[in-house]
Amino acid sequence: MDKFQIPKLKGKSNWTVWKLQIESNLQYHDFEGILTGQIKKPGPMLADATNQQKKEYEASVKLYKKANGFAVTLLSTSVEDEPMQLIMMFKTAKEMWCKLAASYEQKSEQRLEHLYLELLEYKKDVSDSIAMHISKLQKLWLELNEESWRIDACRLPDTLLIMRILSTLPEEYFEFRTTWESVPRDQRSIEYLLEHLTMVEMRVSKRQCEVTPSLSSALVAKTHVSADKKPKKDYSKLRCYVCNELGHTQYKCPKNSKKPSESSQQQNEALFGEALVAEESGDTDLWIADTGASHHMTKSKDFFVSYTAFSEPKPVTLGNRKLMLAYGQGNIQIETLVNNEWKKYYLKDVWYTPDVVKNLFSVPTAADKGLEYWLDQWSCRITKNDETVVVGKRHGGLYRLILKVIPPESPAEVYVASRVDSLQVWHERLGHQNKQYMEKYLKKHDITYTKDNQLCEACILGKQHRLSFGTRMTTTVKTGELIHADVCGPIQEDSFRGYRYFVMFKDDFSKYRDLYFMKQKSEVAEKLKYFLAKVNTAVKELLTDGGGEFDNKEVRQITQQIGLNHRMSMPYTPEQNGAAERENRTLVEAARSMLQSKKLPNKLWAEAVNTAAYILNRTGPTKVAGKSLCELWTGKEPSVDHLKNVLCMYRSKNGRSWIRSPLKDKLLAIVKMMATESMCRSVM
Repeated sequence: MDKFQIPKLKGKSNWTVWKLQIESNLQYHDFEGILTGQIKKPGPMLADATNQQKKEYEASVKLYKKANGFAVTLLSTSVEDEPMQLIMMFKTAKEMWCKLAASYEQKSEQRLEHLYLELLEYKKDVSDSIAMHISKLQKLWLELNEESWRIDACRLPDTLLIMRILSTLPEEYFEFRTTWESVPRDQRSIEYLLEHLTMVEMRVSKRQCEVTPSLSSALVAKTHVSADKKPKKDYSKLRCYVCNELGHTQYKCPKNSKKPSESSQQQNEALFGEALVAEESGDTDLWIADTGASHHMTKSKDFFVSYTAFSEPKPVTLGNRKLMLAYGQGNIQIETLVNNEWKKYYLKDVWYTPDVVKNLFSVPTAADKGLEYWLDQWSCRITKNDETVVVGKRHGGLYRLILKVIPPESPAEVYVASRVDSLQVWHERLGHQNKQYMEKYLKKHDITYTKDNQLCEACILGKQHRLSFGTRMTTTVKTGELIHADVCGPIQEDSFRGYRYFVMFKDDFSKYRDLYFMKQKSEVAEKLKYFLAKVNTAVKELLTDGGGEFDNKEVRQITQQIGLNHRMSMPYTPEQNGAAERENRTLVEAARSMLQSKKLPNKLWAEAVNTAAYILNRTGPTKVAGKSLCELWTGKEPSVDHLKNVLCMYRSKNGRSWIRSPLKDKLLAIVKMMATESMCRSVM
């Protein structure tokens, strides 16, 4: 085992590779039968066994122990912690193997589907070389073929693997994909593809280090630099590896017999193709026969005899999945050389595409008009009714047509059509306003647009709101059927008695409310128990929010003991307990108004809230005409003759005392404090 370095099993991610390495290791030691069941644990030896049978039995036992021990050691030392938890309770290698296979090896159909998906979604890793990239795809391809043969009894064609390799190549290999189309079908193989891709990879890496003039002209604006300003490399101190002399390198050595020939250099350059690679000026008359182009294309606007602009630019998708735009189409007059004779023709419906570098002759478009395309290893020709129209010669991997354009004396007026934006674009551009208003605004300012029915997803997400809550369908008909409850607080300033909260219980039918002041929220259960014992009628249902002061063990015990149904509103939905929420606001606003009217300190907020509840219970509106809230709740008609303004002194009936002493002392202290504060403010 020391000779083999097996990476530890992590899980499903490396199960396939790990399984192959384990099987290879056991096969090397002739122990693979321990996993397949060929090496089994012998049963008990027969009592009347002969000496020969005893020897065979001992040999089989020894073989099993050796194979099982070796396999158990191999498996237990080649897994990480998570797989170890699955097999640590087993003692035989076969049990361990079956457990791992059941955990990490998918069923055949699931595995086939997974392999298909993995092949379709596979992308080249940036750090992988071309050889490593193809090797990974081949491994995935072999696994997929095995599963496909085992389940469907069919093999996948190698052409699909080749196309998958080409489609996963980076953008730098776009020209090679174009060149590959010209390779004869019988010569297309993985080995041929790997050989040429490796050569292209070397040239791509060299291009990334040294930016050539042609590549720089394709990517950046042209700059004119004179040759005499370029720094020249000093070769005087360089020594040639061939002749061992100073002054030159091995590539310029006259004694070097292994210098690359011009033909081999041309073949290497041809691997990149030439259809869409920027080259020197003067190639505007060059036309390439392209079997993948959907239309004839040119970037020269002086070629057109007639021209019609598109109402909207049309996109053209390149082989590297990039887009360029065509702005119109027209007719071009050309001359072709056939049998040493120039013939004139018109090339119709040629798209004006400024970004295309080479003029493209679309073979599919010609075929749609009744022309036929023929090609061999060195040339191509296009015929119509068995008459040759144009011929071409192969240069590298492309076929250059022998034709020239006859520029008109007065070229057609060619312009780039302005883009007409859709209503959705203007809707986004002008801040997602209403589309109906946008149409009126655009028409008012004579702005052309195309109407669409597209729903704006951003508006749906950004302008959504909660719908208003409707009116409650059921109403109460007597007191006690439904009690609303809510806690208000904490109040910013403690009352004179140290209260910071109050809990309010309000009957839904009579609108009568009862208040209890608290120092902490945890007193709610005690106040609820006191309220239920105080009421004269049976309470059927209690409606509160889901706060912890109501949703706790003590409150649940109280409601269960008397059979009270406790209903809580949904989280973050105070509208469901709106009666209690509005009541709290009414009481607090009334108390605040009373304190402000008499310039009383905020420490009297509890007395003011209690006073507001007392007054509203006797004077508030009710459902029953002619009866007050207090009368509906208690059955007794209340009196309001005794009500006075806040902080109003009054004489008792016997005429001996103004007010009771505790309240008198408190009010006098308040008045004294207010007078002191007023004097301090006036002095300052």
